[in-house]
Amino acid sequence: MAAAYATIANNGTYVQPHLIKDVIGPDGKRTPGKAPVTRSVLSPQNATALRTMLEAVTTVDHATGLAAAIPGYRVAGKTGTGWRLVDGEKQPGEVGSFIGMAPAEHPRYVVAVFAWSPGGEGGAVAAPAFREMMGFTLRHYRVPPSTSGKSPKFEVFPR
Repeated sequence: MAAAYATIANNGTYVQPHLIKDVIGPDGKRTPGKAPVTRSVLSPQNATALRTMLEAVTTVDHATGLAAAIPGYRVAGKTGTGWRLVDGEKQPGEVGSFIGMAPAEHPRYVVAVFAWSPGGEGGAVAAPAFREMMGFTLRHYRVPPSTSGKSPKFEVFPR
């Protein structure tokens, strides 16, 4: 899921998830890890449109991701709620999620949060955790606040 959202953040270019940056041999020599597989899977125009739509989740009144909003930054993302299965049997509680990117107008980072909870959905459990993690990341890496104005205004139906 994080890779799919990263594709949207990367203007439609999929980058295979990878963990190894370098391999350090016994002699201390560094060898770069294999370059990740990349490919275009979405037009840049569609990726931009999706980011814009995903901003509604953190900005529209009564939206499920309001708790993911980060002051000073435009955030795009989506909440989710699902079941937890063990051996094919539904377990008590739910798995809430929030996956998002910031700054939405030119994403630098994607964070995915999944949390099993006895009763909370993505907006109540995972969105605040996303806000804290993404906020820390943006401050730590000194990402400037959003400068391209406020999030778009959305007209939501039905009223």
